[in-house]
Amino acid sequence: MQPRKHNRYRLDAPVSFIWRDEREIQHEGTGLTRDIGLGGVFVFTPACPPLEVPVHVELMLPRLHSEARPLLVQGNGQVIRVEPGGPSGTGGGFAATIKRFLLREGEGALTEDGFLTPCGPGN
Repeated sequence: MQPRKHNRYRLDAPVSFIWRDEREIQHEGTGLTRDIGLGGVFVFTPACPPLEVPVHVELMLPRLHSEARPLLVQGNGQVIRVEPGGPSGTGGGFAATIKRFLLREGEGALTEDGFLTPCGPGN
């Protein structure tokens, strides 16, 4: 196994992601980040995209204090690893390389359960 090119930072944040299958049908999923770094992200989710598929991810970084504006993080990348969940359906997820993250300040569109909506490169 090759050593990582970038440091990873533990982050438990709600994440939304989309991908298209081989028939160009769009799929959406949600999960929680395990960690994030300049080169990618790992997402805990029961609905993993397939290996090697392009994926778009969006997450909202938590506020550090009450006056801070939320920070939306968006990135496009590729799924490089899929980890199956345990017998109870928990613990699975995927790793994706992200070449570039886009950061935006603002309220975003968080739903009641803390997930972002809509999710997509054009939003």
